[in-house]
Amino acid sequence: ERFGLDDTVILTSRNPGSISYNMDRLKILEEEQEMLNSSLIALTTHFAQ
Repeated sequence: ERFGLDDTVILTSRNPGSISYNMDRLKILEEEQEMLNSSLIALTTHFAQ
């Protein structure tokens, strides 16, 4: 799942200092990191063959 402008608009419409904002941002960053890790593993596996 990709995060784009819609997510940014939702997040920036909130108070950036709020706990809700920070938790949502953390969740997005964690999901993006998971996707990047999966992509890195796939690329590494591909080039190792």
